[in-house]
Amino acid sequence: MRKHLTYANVMSTLAALFALTGGVAYAANTTASSDIIDGEVKTADLGANAVNSSKIADGQVTEQDIGQGAVNTAELKNDVVTGQKVANDSLNGNDVVNNTLKGADIDEGTLDIGNAARAYARVSPVNCTGTPGTCTPEQSKGISSVTREQVGRYCVAAPGIDSDDVTAAVTVDWSSTVFPGGNASAMTREATLCGPTDQGFRVVTERQPLYTVDAGGGTHNRTVSGPAEDADDVAFTIVIP
Repeated sequence: MRKHLTYANVMSTLAALFALTGGVAYAANTTASSDIIDGEVKTADLGANAVNSSKIADGQVTEQDIGQGAVNTAELKNDVVTGQKVANDSLNGNDVVNNTLKGADIDEGTLDIGNAARAYARVSPVNCTGTPGTCTPEQSKGISSVTREQVGRYCVAAPGIDSDDVTAAVTVDWSSTVFPGGNASAMTREATLCGPTDQGFRVVTERQPLYTVDAGGGTHNRTVSGPAEDADDVAFTIVIP
């Protein structure tokens, strides 16, 4: 015969459960902060990936909280690293992309432009052996030879510098040019091969001669300039950057 459930049976069963659970029973979602002893929640009590940004107070993550070498480029916003965040004298040529620095990025007053050119020379016609012939350059640097191949046609060789890659600057040197110097010119001629390795720089020197013309019965003669002509009596200075 089945016995009926009595009050004593129920209470004895609850007492047994109470004892087995350590004497504490909690309803779902009823544990509050006041129920936890301060400092008693440990790492093992937290689920993996359970702490998110909203659980961290603003400004509370410090250097000691970040592992060495743990912050990568992906963690940084674009354009957030400023000059104040970079240690002085810590950047070198390897940190700058080639050909990205422009004139506006450089303080020209700090440059030593005295030796900026890789090669330069002054060539005077009085120091040439003839046409064709060789010329001895003056006040020169990085120039191995100067030859005058034709009237007013020179080849300047600078070892290690290819004229296909570099444009030279040339000008008339007034002090060594035969008078008058006002009608003289000196120019580079690009994309032409000359010199021992076909890497030399061609220079052309010319004069614009003056002519007297009869403007009316011999009583109104006047002087005019004619077409430029190659000339051997013009000195020049060449600078190769």
